[in-house]
Amino acid sequence: MRRLFFLILIGVCVSCARPEPIRSQNDDVSVVVTIDERSLGFRTGMIQITDRRGVPIEDATVTLTAVMKQHGMMNPPMSLTHRDSGYRFEKLEVNMVGEWQMRIRIIHATFNTTVEVPILFE
Repeated sequence: MRRLFFLILIGVCVSCARPEPIRSQNDDVSVVVTIDERSLGFRTGMIQITDRRGVPIEDATVTLTAVMKQHGMMNPPMSLTHRDSGYRFEKLEVNMVGEWQMRIRIIHATFNTTVEVPILFE
């Protein structure tokens, strides 16, 4: 019985630790944002971008700006480069609890667009 409880506890801990992807889209692109934690501090994560047909976009100029509209706060834009399976970001500072909008600007040969992805930090 103890072993079963221990295995269930391990499974719950592992599933809670896995970052939940957040999806958003507009007329030009679909984005999936994965962030290491939804808590205060310096966060890291990955942004995957696909076009309307589902083809990954790997050659765009991408910037990420974290905006907290409720308090008029905005972090400086971060330029992202494509690595492996997406555009990785590091040291994104989240210094206040609440909803932040991850403003992702994507400049590509065929379009120039912005997608906002709301993320609640606790």
